[in-house]
Formats: sequence, structure tokens, C-alpha cells
Amino acid sequence: MSNLTINAGDVYPVDPSACLFLDGIAGATIAAGETAYLDSATNTYKLADSNGAPALSVVKGIAMQSVVANQPIKLCYGGIINIGAGTPGTPYYQSATAGKVCPHGDLTTNDRVVRIGDCVAANRLNVSIFNTQVTL
Repeated sequence: MSNLTINAGDVYPVDPSACLFLDGIAGATIAAGETAYLDSATNTYKLADSNGAPALSVVKGIAMQSVVANQPIKLCYGGIINIGAGTPGTPYYQSATAGKVCPHGDLTTNDRVVRIGDCVAANRLNVSIFNTQVTL
């Protein structure tokens, strides 16, 4: 298995009233469907990464739109979103590739375990982020 291939145009909340969002400013280019962490030094959102510095793996949400640095960004941190990829019944985690999501089997030594959510139907992810901070 490998990182999910997410087409930014396929990313949207299934029921926006049932999703949890946070708004902020992007500190880097982020595509819809990519994961982000909050850079405390700049107070901006950047691509999350499971094997970088510990702060990079504290996922705050999944981008709902594609942005470049210094643009407003909306992140989903709870609820069901369409991502255009995924296998129903499969839990997905923060990848060692910045901003990407992968199945558990793709995590390796020194990756931090951050559960992003579970695929509940074809192309739909129930976002329920759990930052365990456990390192494999």
C-alpha cells in the first residue's frame, strides 16, 4: 500500500453542518486533502509529517481547499469528508511524506503514530484525529 492519491478537486465536507472546522493562515503551499500542523513560531499552518520534528506530527486537520502561503485556510478536524480515495473499513494515518495520508502498514521505524480517521465508504473519510505521539 502507499499514500492515498487525493485529487484536490474531490475534497469537500459531506455534510458541512456535521463537520468541525478551524480557520487560520497557511504558512506554505497546501493542497486540499493534505494534513497540516500549526507552526507556533509563525502561527501559520504547514504540512504535517510523521517523521520530522515532533511538532510537525501534531496534526490539526485536513485542508478543505488548496492555498499558498499567507492565504486563509480552512481545516477539517472532525466529521465525514469526501477525499476521492480510500478503502472502506481502513484506518488512515499521517504519512512520513509531508501532508499525506497512508494506511498503518506504511508507517515505519521512527514514525509518530497519528490516526487521521477511518474510511467509512468509498472515497469518504470520517476525520477523527488522534495525535498519540507514540514513536514506532
